[in-house]
Amino acid sequence: MTENPPFPDATAKRLPVIDRVTSKYDEVQDRMLFVCAMNDESVTSIWMTQRLLTRFVPILLNWLQEQMDVSDKVQAEAFHSLAQTRAQVAMKENSPVIAPTKRDEEEVQRNTPVIVSGRADEWLATTITLSKRPQELVLKISEADEVNAVVLPLPVAALRQWLCALQLLTKRSEWAVEWPTWLATEESAPVSSIH
Repeated sequence: MTENPPFPDATAKRLPVIDRVTSKYDEVQDRMLFVCAMNDESVTSIWMTQRLLTRFVPILLNWLQEQMDVSDKVQAEAFHSLAQTRAQVAMKENSPVIAPTKRDEEEVQRNTPVIVSGRADEWLATTITLSKRPQELVLKISEADEVNAVVLPLPVAALRQWLCALQLLTKRSEWAVEWPTWLATEESAPVSSIH
């Protein structure tokens, strides 16, 4: 996990950009799986270990804290709670991404879940590099030796939604991640994937 300025190599290499993500926890492998709809209409499945996830989540949370110009802790907590509730409501309106087979490729719509039903690239993330921009974080997620790499832009609202998903999945997986109180999510049913 590293923090760097914007990725000059990402532009030069024209790395694929993630449009949508469905996050899942695989009990057998004890890893997170991110099924990603890419900007080139392909689907990439990225595995992530507990070790990598627990290292970058605090950085994401700290960045959200930095976006607020509020010195009062109570006021900051209230602001985050409200913003998080809005993000959760918006997240429920989306459905997972589906990786189409050739015959049903035309039927897949923007708000459809990401589900691998045909061939998709699959690899293990080993490095996450952060680029901070005003009101947006950009993650470059890559495999060892950068054989595979993608870019995930996270505006504040999208980051809040993804953090909701990650919190629910880390609770289910029993991974030790410290979550702030303002990120309290509803757990009404067993969670297998979140998008």
